[in-house]
Amino acid sequence: MEELLTLPGVGRKTANVILGNVYRKPSVVVDTHVKRISKKLGLTEETDPVKVEFDLMEVLPQDHWILYNMQIITLGRTICYARKPDCMHCFLGDVCPSKEEK
Repeated sequence: MEELLTLPGVGRKTANVILGNVYRKPSVVVDTHVKRISKKLGLTEETDPVKVEFDLMEVLPQDHWILYNMQIITLGRTICYARKPDCMHCFLGDVCPSKEEK
């Protein structure tokens, strides 16, 4: 991680993407979807991406970290929209404390 962060233009999110997808090392990538949906699911109360990353590392099994990122990003792009989530069609509706009843 530290070595990647020394490269120009590489921040923590990009470094985690490289670690997980190139080197297959467990990593948690926190983008806007992961941050927002993880908070909706009650997995973090934080808003700072680094703090969200560390919260998720504590509550998710390490072998789920990379898949969680991809699945939650996809969910955020297809169902759990920021402005108008489609909770009625969400597979996490039964466990999401933020589910909006329509």
